[in-house]
Amino acid sequence: MKLFLRFAPRRRSDWTDEQLLAAWQERRDEACFNEIYQRYHHLVYKLCCTHLQQVADRQDITLEAFAALMELPASKSIDSLPRWLNRTARNLCVSRYRTEAAGPFLNGEETFFEKNAGEFVENEGLLRHISREHPHLTDLLPQALEQLETKQRQCIELFYLEEMTYKQVSETLGYDLKAVKSYLQNGRRKLSVLLRELLSERS
Repeated sequence: MKLFLRFAPRRRSDWTDEQLLAAWQERRDEACFNEIYQRYHHLVYKLCCTHLQQVADRQDITLEAFAALMELPASKSIDSLPRWLNRTARNLCVSRYRTEAAGPFLNGEETFFEKNAGEFVENEGLLRHISREHPHLTDLLPQALEQLETKQRQCIELFYLEEMTYKQVSETLGYDLKAVKSYLQNGRRKLSVLLRELLSERS
């Protein structure tokens, strides 16, 4: 595969899907990942439009699909990148639809994960917010955090618990700013689901 990359065109826009994917999986070439995103994000979003009504949900699932690609290990083989993205996005859409159809378990308590989108926002602190607004969830948070993927947990802990900015988290962990925001977004969603499950087990 390295020989395959050796003779790739100079401009990423001229690379094949296979070359872009190989460069991302082998050496985490962000320019290649960005080219994949530019090449296919509108197609993924279009698919989401056929399954989901809310614009925010469509945008979330589009980001989730590419976040899944971002975390793809080098050992994972993909025959067709468009088909893989299509299948991943469709599965995420179905999962989101089923969750919404079941109704909110915590009656909107996911809102305590919402943040201002500004890059240098000063965090209020997740623990303080939960303790004040949702005290019954405070003791479940550490258990839920342990079940997150490592990168998601790291970003959640630094951004919310250590009250760092997006930029500070990026510099501390060495992740791209876009990656940090993606890990936070997916981590918040997963954390909300985990807290629901843990609360359900208690009742």
